[in-house]
Amino acid sequence: MKKLKPLIEAFINEPAVQAYQTLESLINENKAYQNRLKTLHQIQKKHVQATYKNSDTDSLEATHKAHLHALENDPFLHQYLTLQTRVNTDLQWLIQLIENELSAPLKEIK
Repeated sequence: MKKLKPLIEAFINEPAVQAYQTLESLINENKAYQNRLKTLHQIQKKHVQATYKNSDTDSLEATHKAHLHALENDPFLHQYLTLQTRVNTDLQWLIQLIENELSAPLKEIK
């Protein structure tokens, strides 16, 4: 785990992560932005639930796209959503790297 600490620290200090955290703090102080993002999350949740239940998802998908497009027309929220996607992708990569490192000794035992 000592090897992973510098990797995690490098991730946290990454400029994109720092910028995302700054924007997230600003959003947490702004009820209007919070409500707009909350609405997006609620639509996404309904879409996932409908997909899981094999329900018709066309109208929910159209609603989601329209709401997302409206959010992306706001430069602040566009930057936030772009950074969120990048940070999540990078975090998934980091988690995969950690999982691979942790499972490597187990693979050698087999």
